Amino acid sequence: MDGQLNPDTTLTVFVGRGRISHGIRQTLEDFTATGLIQDLAWVDADAFASSSSEVTYLSLCEDGTPQITREPFNTLVARLNIGRLHLGVINVVGLTEGAISSVELQELLDAIDSILTGPRIERTNLMISAVDAPLEGDLPTLRGYTNLFLAPEDSPGPEAATVPFHFDALDNRFTLHCVAGIASLFGLWEGSRSAPVARLEPASGGTFRMVRAFYRRIDGQEVQARLKARIFDTSHNPLPQLNRPGQVTQYTEDPVAFTENAAEDLLAEFNERIEGRRADAMAEKTRHMKSTSALGKFLRVWAKGMINTPARFLRELKGETRSLLDDTVQSTIYGKGSRTHVGGYRAESGGTAEVEAQRGPRQETLRLEATRELGTLWAAYANTAMSLLDASPRHIAESTETSYPRVVREHAEGDVWVAPSASVVIPGPDANFGRDLPVEVKSTVGGGDIAPYDLLGVTDYERRLSDQRHGGQREVGRVIGEFKQWQEENSESFAYFFGRGLVDRRSRLEQRRTALGQRISELENHRTEVEETGAAAGVFRWLGWVFMSSLVIFAALWGSANLRTEYFDELLWGWAANLNAASATTKWWMFGVWAGLWILCWMTQVAFETRDEIRFRHRRRTVVSELEAARVNRRETDRALLRLDVGYRQFLSTSQMIGALLNEPFGRIRHPRVESTIPVNTMPESVVFAEAAPGCAAVDALADTFRRDLYREGWLNDYVLGGLAQAMQTSEARSNGKTSVSEVFFTSGRGSQGALARLADTVSGGSFRERDRGKEKWRSITRQLRDDSRLNNANILSPLQIYRAGKQETASPRMPLDQVRIVGAFNGEIATEKGRVEGVLDLDPTYCTYDRNSNTFDAIGVSEVLVQIGGPAFQGDVAFRRPERATLSEDILRGMPVSEDFQSPERPTMLTPQPRHQLPGTGEF
Repeated sequence: MDGQLNPDTTLTVFVGRGRISHGIRQTLEDFTATGLIQDLAWVDADAFASSSSEVTYLSLCEDGTPQITREPFNTLVARLNIGRLHLGVINVVGLTEGAISSVELQELLDAIDSILTGPRIERTNLMISAVDAPLEGDLPTLRGYTNLFLAPEDSPGPEAATVPFHFDALDNRFTLHCVAGIASLFGLWEGSRSAPVARLEPASGGTFRMVRAFYRRIDGQEVQARLKARIFDTSHNPLPQLNRPGQVTQYTEDPVAFTENAAEDLLAEFNERIEGRRADAMAEKTRHMKSTSALGKFLRVWAKGMINTPARFLRELKGETRSLLDDTVQSTIYGKGSRTHVGGYRAESGGTAEVEAQRGPRQETLRLEATRELGTLWAAYANTAMSLLDASPRHIAESTETSYPRVVREHAEGDVWVAPSASVVIPGPDANFGRDLPVEVKSTVGGGDIAPYDLLGVTDYERRLSDQRHGGQREVGRVIGEFKQWQEENSESFAYFFGRGLVDRRSRLEQRRTALGQRISELENHRTEVEETGAAAGVFRWLGWVFMSSLVIFAALWGSANLRTEYFDELLWGWAANLNAASATTKWWMFGVWAGLWILCWMTQVAFETRDEIRFRHRRRTVVSELEAARVNRRETDRALLRLDVGYRQFLSTSQMIGALLNEPFGRIRHPRVESTIPVNTMPESVVFAEAAPGCAAVDALADTFRRDLYREGWLNDYVLGGLAQAMQTSEARSNGKTSVSEVFFTSGRGSQGALARLADTVSGGSFRERDRGKEKWRSITRQLRDDSRLNNANILSPLQIYRAGKQETASPRMPLDQVRIVGAFNGEIATEKGRVEGVLDLDPTYCTYDRNSNTFDAIGVSEVLVQIGGPAFQGDVAFRRPERATLSEDILRGMPVSEDFQSPERPTMLTPQPRHQLPGTGEF
């Protein structure tokens, strides 16, 4: 018969009556209330009348909470969806009130048959008695049942001597003995998966078997908590197991130099991405030219200037006129301070930087570009931090190939070094300063929670503390001292040196920007001097204007004098009359010389301008190149400062979330414990409730077997990146976003609403940090612990602490139950001489069973049940105390023989020989 029980479909129902059965039921309830026994129903034979009669149901919920209810039998069966029922009849031998006959069971059987029929009902009749118990009549064996007789004896194990229970000296230990035997036989102990009695066949011919049980329950929850804490302990960085045989990892001998060099290497790798490219001035090579070529080039430029002078003059005249008109309208209508400017945009002198700023990209656009540009850096920063701890190659450079940080492994066959702890790489949120500041300090200085790697925040908070030094508050001085000590203790991490590198680059760029501004001013002044026209060209330009304007004025006055005389009869001016009297040749000569002087001045002016232009071009190419390089460098410096401002915020958010995950890769390890009550009263020797109390060496040895498998090269990928993925789901669910973990480093950091800032707040938040993210791994470990008994047998379950008479003591060594399955024999006091000869005290190896079960809420602890069963026995094989018979009468005594020659008369009827009663059948039971 199949001995496996399915708790969801099998119900064990006990039927009993009388005082001892009542005590057994009450003890079963007590054991259920302490979480030791599960899933049974008890029927009082005297109170059961139909299927609607109430029964007591004892069970444990999934979380270990006991539940004891009373409800109708048919309702219970329907509610539990019972598919199979195991009926256990408790027959107490020695007390008339404790016996149950087959006739008295009929009402219960009818109720059961109305609900469940056929082979789904298993029947067991367990007889309970003690040595020298009185018996009138026959033993209460039941036909069609598995008849068992619980041996009235107690011992620590089959190999030890047994102590019998005598009927006249029974106490509470006998009830505990009966309950332990019932629970072991019917598989009622918490965690049991089989019922040993279900493996037996029903009896025939009124036979039965002797049975005894041994139960040992070892609670290992305390050991489990210690083991879990040890396995997931990362306060000291576990040395990762490398995937390459022959190489091992070791801790760096100089953590400060280790982290500082790692930060400098990473900053140097991405320096161009942070600071941008620097432009250099390029001087052109000297060009050699012949004099004829130089003169020809001069004449060509001079001729071009002569032709373009009128058009250039008109353009300049038009521009000057428009400017004059705009300035007039601006001054007369809007005024100087108006926000409206007439004539369009015009740069003021000295406003080159402002012009460049207004003509360049918008500030928001530059910040978005900087955020995206630095995403690769922060991904490499996170990868470097992980590689410093788990010695795995990752993407830590501008290239697409994975590599090791130089401080971890510089050569292919060289040593592999790792940091001694996560706090040496990136301190976690618990290392921040100021969370527990006094209220009066927070109210004046402001809140704390400053990360050790936030150098700007540290500087600002230090300044605020210094400002309050003389404020009269006693707490400020103490806080200043604590702040200084905190700075000294947290200024040697990888994140600290990386943050210091960013701050140093910012200061250096600010100095460079100031120097570039001064250089640009110098070069612009030099350019102005170069661009100014030479003095000779200016003199001839002035002379040309003098000759031309005087010629125009003289011709206008001459014409005006003649017109006045002709139309207004006014007297002609003397000089005009003299000019009119002169000959035409004289006039042509005078005006020709005058115009010729103007043309000569113009041509000479253009010649000098051409010379100056050629000089300017050949000098300007060097000067302007240097100026443009300075302007480009300043523009790149401005963008680099912008990138550093954006990048520093990204750095804080990245360090905040990666630091939290590195310091607590498994979250907050929880140790849920269902308090399994250890009875402190004296239990029978066959029942052991103990707590495992191994030494630290045994726990560490077992934990190390799992740590070697867990902490391998690259183990942080699963728990840091996995933690980011979990936090991302929470963060994006709140903001309704869809950013992936690979994209989060390309978003804005602290002080913004970017995905990186949100994710960092989620990861460092209390609700996320309180999660136990090692649950899945722990489930895998507990499965291994349950499946491989070798793991929890080697010194992990010893020594044992037990209770005797309310006091805790160390249990004496006992033989493992699995090694004594068929060892020993039953106590001889319960058997008659005939029974001893027939071998009823011997064990039947076929039916002796040993079961080892893991506790539901305890992967380390175990429950062991050993059930030993003897051979088939008859009533005459067991000794009972028979009732005293009445004394013989005097007549019978006088008739008894007094010598060998006595001849007996005809025997009375009562003394006639009776035929020997033959028991039907010789079945197993």
